[in-house]
Order: sequence, then C-alpha cells, then structure tokens
Amino acid sequence: MGRKLDSLGVMGSTGSEPNARGVWPWILLAAAVIAQQVGSKAVRDGLFLAEVSAAALPRVMLLGALLSVPVVLVTASLMSRIGPRRLAAALSGGSAALFALEWAAFAHAPRTVAFIVYLHVTTLGSVTISAFFSNVSEQFDPHTARRASSQITSGAAFGGMIGGLAVSWLASRLGQPALLGLLALINFGCCLGFAAQSDGSSGRHTEERTGLSHAFGRLQRSAYLRGIASLLLLTGFTSALLDFDFKSQAALSLGAGPQLLPLFAAFHTATSILTALVQIGLAGPALERLGIAGTLAILPGSVLLAGALGPFLPPLWAATLLRGASSVLEASLFRSAYEPLYTPLSQRTRRSTKTLIDVAAGRLGDASGSALLLAMALVWSSSQLVPVVLCAMLGAALALLLSLRMHGGYVAELASSLRKGAVQVQEHEVFDATTRLTLSHTNVELERSQLLSQIAASRASRASLVPAVDHEPLLAAARDLLSAEPARVKSLLARGALDARLAPLAIPLLRHDSLVEPVTQALGGIADRITGQLVDALLDPLQPLIIRRRLPRVLRRATNARAVLGLLEAMRAEEPMLRYRAGSALSALTTNLPALAPPAERVFELVRCELRAVRPSAINITHVLTLLSLTLDRDALRLSRRALISSDLRQRGTAIEYLHTTLPEPLRSELTHWLESREPAADSGKPNQLG
Repeated sequence: MGRKLDSLGVMGSTGSEPNARGVWPWILLAAAVIAQQVGSKAVRDGLFLAEVSAAALPRVMLLGALLSVPVVLVTASLMSRIGPRRLAAALSGGSAALFALEWAAFAHAPRTVAFIVYLHVTTLGSVTISAFFSNVSEQFDPHTARRASSQITSGAAFGGMIGGLAVSWLASRLGQPALLGLLALINFGCCLGFAAQSDGSSGRHTEERTGLSHAFGRLQRSAYLRGIASLLLLTGFTSALLDFDFKSQAALSLGAGPQLLPLFAAFHTATSILTALVQIGLAGPALERLGIAGTLAILPGSVLLAGALGPFLPPLWAATLLRGASSVLEASLFRSAYEPLYTPLSQRTRRSTKTLIDVAAGRLGDASGSALLLAMALVWSSSQLVPVVLCAMLGAALALLLSLRMHGGYVAELASSLRKGAVQVQEHEVFDATTRLTLSHTNVELERSQLLSQIAASRASRASLVPAVDHEPLLAAARDLLSAEPARVKSLLARGALDARLAPLAIPLLRHDSLVEPVTQALGGIADRITGQLVDALLDPLQPLIIRRRLPRVLRRATNARAVLGLLEAMRAEEPMLRYRAGSALSALTTNLPALAPPAERVFELVRCELRAVRPSAINITHVLTLLSLTLDRDALRLSRRALISSDLRQRGTAIEYLHTTLPEPLRSELTHWLESREPAADSGKPNQLG
C-alpha cells in the first residue's frame, strides 16, 4: 500500500500524512506565488500613491473590481476546460509579460503605468492565487487536505515574508521600475513551476467539462456554495474599507510621494513575518481544536477586537493595527480554513465554481466597498474616516456570524460526497435515512425511574399472558425440545407460538446448526416476554460461546430497554464476534425504535474501548461504525465503511474527514489515528452490518 501511495505522491504509508515528495513542490510554489503577490501589492500601492493620490483610490478600486468580472468569467470557463494547473501557468506567464511591458513603459508615462499596474495586480493577482489553491484541492483527499493545506499555507506565509523583505530592501537600492522587472522574472519562474507539475486528476476518474452555466446553476442550488460566496463578499468588503482607511491615514500623516513605497514595503514585510509566525504556530492547533468554522471566525472576530481598541490609539497606528490584523489573519488562519471548504466537492463542481467564488465574490466585496466610499465622499471629506471604520466593523460582524454557520454546511457536504462519490451502494443496503440529521446528535439518556417502570410493566405483561394450558401438552412439548431431534423440534415449533415457559429448554438448541433458524424465529416471537432469560444467557460465561453468539439475533426482535442494556453489556465481552453481533443487533433494534438508542457518551466509550482492543481490519471497521451508527447518521456511516475498506484514496480520506469533523475529542483523535494505521484494501465481500 505504501508503494501505491508513494507513486501517487499524495499521502504517506498511513494513508493520511501528506507525502513530502508530493507536498514540497506545492509548498515551494506557494512561497513563490505569494512572494510575488506581496511584492506586487507593495509596488502597486507605492506607485499609485506616489504618482497619483489617495483621493483616487475609491475610483481605481471600483474600476479594478469591475474589470475583474470579465476576467473571472473567462478564467472560470477555462478552469473547467483546461484545468487549474494550465490556467495557473498561463496566468503567471501573462503577468510576467505585463510586468515586463510596464517596466519598459514606466519611464515614459509613470502616472499611466501606475494606473495599469494597480488594475493588473488587482485583476490577475487573486485569480492566480485561486487557480493555485484549486491545484492543491485536486491533489489531496479532504482529510489529507486539512494537513496539506496547513503546510502549504505555511510555505505561502514564508514566501510572503520573503517578498516583503525583498521589496523593502530593494526599494531604495534599485528603484521602482527595477522592481517591476524583478516581478516579471518571479512570475515567469512561477509559470515554469506550474508547467512542471502534474494534473491533480491524473489517474483518477475524469469528469465531463463544464461551463459557466453549470457554475451558476450549482451556486443557485447550493446553500453551501452561496454561504462560501457570501463569506468571501463580506471579507472583501471589510478588507477594501480597511485598506482605504490605512492608505488614507498614511497619506495624511506622511504626505504623498516616494516615501510611501518604503512604508508600504515595511508594512507588507511586517505583516508577512507575522503571517508566517501565526500560520506555522497556530494554524494546525486552531483547525484541530476549533474546527473549520471556528478558525474562519478568528478573522472577523479579531477585526472587531482591533476596532474596539482603535479609539485609544493614534489614527495611523489604529489604521495600521486594523489593516494589519485583517491582512495577517486573512493570509494565514482564514486561508487555512477556507481552502478545505472545497475539498468535499466533486472535481466538476470545484473546477467550475471555485474561481468564480474566490475572485468574483471577493471583487464584488471590493466593488461594494468602493461604491460605498464614493458615496461617502459626497457627504464627508476624505479626512473623515470614522464612518469608513464603522462600516468595516459592521461587515466584520456579519462575517463572524456567517463563519460560525459554515460547520453545518461543511459536514453536510462531506456526507453528500460519500453518497455521491465513487463508493457505490447495493440496493439491499439502502436505508430510508434521508430525513435524518447529518450532524451527530445525542439521544437523551433513559431516566432510571422510566427504565424501572418499563421492566415492571414487562413483568406484569408476562404474568398476565401466561396461557392456561393442560400440563400434559406442556410436558410433551418439553420432551420434544429436550430430545433435540430436528424433526420433532421443527414439528413442535411449526404448530404455533412457543410457550414462554419453554424458553429455558429452547435456548440451548441454538447450538445445533440445523435448528438455528426455527429456534431463533420461535424465541424472537416471544422476545419481549423472555428478555430477562435471553439477557442472562447472553451474559453467562458458562453458556457455550456458540449459543451466546446466536442470541443477539433473537434480542434484536425485542422492543424494550432491558434488551438494549443486555446488548450494551455484551459489547464489553472479550470474544470479538460476540461484541460484533451484539452491536449489529442493537443497531437493528434502534433503527426500528430510535427512542431506545443509548446515550452518545455510552456509545463513544464503547468505541474507545474497541479501538484499544483490536487492530483495524475490514470487520473491525464495520463494527466500530456500527457502534457509531447508534448516534450518528447511519446512511453516511454505511458509505464511510465502504470507503474506508476500499482502495480509493479520495473517498477514504473523505470518510475519515467526515468522522473527524463530527466526533468529539478525545474519540476523534483516537479514531483518526486508528483508521490511519490501516492500509486500505479491497472490500472483503462481507455484508454490510450497519443496521
């Protein structure tokens, strides 16, 4: 298995750890792409404020957002046609050519070039980054992507730091035109890097090419995708306002001129260093402990906190703190949590919608912010920036609320990916679970008084149902059962319902293979009346093991809490097959009677005991997921079982990520580690025991 995974260059031998040979090229590419992006922004801002003015910022921001619309439509269409790798290479090559032309023309028309550079960086920069991360999404399954994304984003943060330091150091030595030439060289190197990589879909199922109609259709139908787009829009809106506030405060404090380029270079350098430190030190723990939604919420929450501190700081320092917090967290924690949102989606949907959402939603946010700034300019002077900050705080508050709601959509998409993915389900395995919650839910524990009353009622019912029969027919039936002769026993059981008083004589007959089915059916018909006897035999260590193994099939016909307690206790037995059959019986019983499902805490405790007792195998995985089906979505878990014992890495990773996302700690970490220690193998052919 390890050789197979290494050949894919995606995951290590455990099936989850990203393979260094597969991740390192993308880490280096991320560093180069973000380095040129940070450098481009520093040069863009410095040139524009030096050659034009801060007052023109809202107009050029709005124009850049509007120009991004046709660019996004074209690139989204190309994404589905040629794939993200070729698109990223083409975009990097195009940026390299544009920077070279701008470098050559700067000496002749610096003001015009400043406008062109601003629009160039604004329109193509975000599209290139989106194409890069689309490549990453296609390289890894959802569970591996969680870790790979953190590593790759760390490389991006390191590259941003290098880009900021380089611009800061070279700005006073080479001059602004030379920086444009340097950016051309870096973009050309990125182009070569993308061209050298392989397509993420290589060796996988290829999907039909789709156009913009599919993208807009998916956005219209999917609340999850609309939620992602809305989050990006609010983030872009807030970022645009904070960016204007920072640049305007810088121009008001220092004046327009060449001195602004070192300021912006220093700002981007400092934020890039902080981005690297935050990403490397906090991204992994944040994703592990807070989850995707909690990590997304850190960005708007921190902006609100920085805004609350603003009135106590000098204006330029307050603006720098706000913009710095937004820039650092957006490029680190927010990016680490945002990119995995796309991994549960199919390749077809991801290719057609990701660029459209990444750039169009972000640019729409920029356009909304720019339009608001132009409207504000009609009411307030450019030096009155308090209303700008207040509107940014409102956008951050809305983004915070939306971030916290993304968890439910992410879990639902993971479950949907299992249902619609390469894992196929046979007709006889289908459950009517479409109305069940996909999220994990906790059943209310039965009150002790309620349980005692049920037991008392069961005993009273048994007492009242004892039939009045003559002793001779009862003794004759007892002799037939004691004979253990298949013909006599089957003849007796075929005459009608078994007398409950004969249960102690019928239970031992389960040891005979020829009598298993008729005796099981007979005992199952009166299971509610003899639950105590069945549970006693099930838990009696002196009973033959073969009888104890066959009793769960009888108890699954019961409809009372005592049967549930007996099956739960049997799942603590040392004999594995007894535990597995007890779990399967309990799953079947609670499928028909959900109110009898044990509390989630009890289920999770049993699962943890099972993880420590056995090594992962096809049958053990089935049993563990059978237990989890007592409190989680059975449909998704059944499909997870098929995925986990298959050799499809993406489906297997999707299943692990679904479990990782829905389970609480410490079970989540223990189960993930347990599953990762097993090499995927073909389905053993054993029937699905979930339910």
